[in-house]
Amino acid sequence: MTHMTNLLARLQAATQGSAELDAAVLRAAGWKPARARGFGGYWRDPVDGVLRSPPKVTTSQDAIDALIEARGWEWYRAGKMITGVAMGVNPKPDAGLGETQWFRHPSAPLALCIAFVRALEAQEGGA
Repeated sequence: MTHMTNLLARLQAATQGSAELDAAVLRAAGWKPARARGFGGYWRDPVDGVLRSPPKVTTSQDAIDALIEARGWEWYRAGKMITGVAMGVNPKPDAGLGETQWFRHPSAPLALCIAFVRALEAQEGGA
């Protein structure tokens, strides 16, 4: 099982977000924990290199939105359904919706995290 496949399985099985899942999603997105003395608990954002407190992407809609938008990607909410909310991530907005990864989950942040990791996995596979 690849790292991304394992992460997707953990996210899909989750009933709620956690700091452990946040860390796994951030690592998949290229974030790295700070190693410098005095900066424990901070992570380096790969987009601008700044040390930040790790965003709570598995519990905060705003945090996962910002992580996706920082890459220049788009995200979509298809609406609330009986079994949860459907969320999508499009890593190539200029190419239309064909690259969009969708997932439905009772938790909107988790649904979006799963769609985001699926889009990262597709990008790795297509690179």
